[in-house]
Formats: sequence, structure tokens, C-alpha cells
Amino acid sequence: MSPDVRAAVGEDKVVASVVALSPAETLVAGTKAMYAVAADGGLRWRRVWHHVEGGSFDRESSTLKVTWVDGAPAESWRLPHDTTFPETFRARVQASVVLAEIVDLGGRRNAKAVIRKDLGDQSLLSQVVIGRGVDPADAELRAAIAAAIARLEEQVGLG
Repeated sequence: MSPDVRAAVGEDKVVASVVALSPAETLVAGTKAMYAVAADGGLRWRRVWHHVEGGSFDRESSTLKVTWVDGAPAESWRLPHDTTFPETFRARVQASVVLAEIVDLGGRRNAKAVIRKDLGDQSLLSQVVIGRGVDPADAELRAAIAAAIARLEEQVGLG
């Protein structure tokens, strides 16, 4: 890893995987977060692992696609074929998931209630990911989500 990249992710003392996407951008999987670093060493963005909703890796095209809990547009990167970045990405995201429950009311009305761990400070937090096309104001769904979160929080001592 170049000194510029190391400086950009300095807060994350342990770097699990680094992949140069092009001369213009490097992706870094640290223990606390994922980083995109520009060629000049500037930090383009930092996303903590519990902000990752999910990811998929297409081996044929060597493309990693990432979706975010906050609904930000998904991002995709074509990775070198010899990288272990997808495995590291998966391991870090999984490490941030403590418990999860799908809330399914039928008719494509669903959400996911999740207890996640902030891998930086080890604190626990609850998250809700509303299914695509689902009205977040749906009273029945909101009640079911609240009940699911309460069950999960009780299991981990947050409730």
C-alpha cells in the first residue's frame, strides 16, 4: 500500500485488503470501514461496515456491487481477478451483523430488522431496511418492524 493510501486511512490501523482499481482510485477494506482513495492520496469517501446493506460479486466479470443502508445509489467496481477483496468485504460486512429478522407481511411488503455492530467502537445499533417499493408509512409494516426491533434488542440487551 502506498504511503498516500496509508495516510488516507490512518485511523484504521489494520488494513485487511487493498485493491487498485485504476491509477485514479484504490479501494481499501479496513477493520473499521471501507475507503475509496484518489490517486493524489485524498480520501474520496469512507463508509463504515454497518452502512453496507449488502453486496454481490460476479466472478465472470469480476464486478463487486455494493448497496447501502441509507439508500444511497449502489456502487460497482470491476476488480482485478487475483484479488481477495470480495472475500474480505463479505467477512467485514458479516462481522457487523449480530442478529437479523425479516418482517414479511405478504404482498411484497417486507423489511429487514437488524442489530449491527459498529466495528470501530464495538457498540451495537438497530437498523431497519425497508424493501424496495414498500411504503415506509404503512402502519401495519411499521408496527411489525417495531415489534421485530424490540425482540432483537431484547436478545442483545439493548431493550
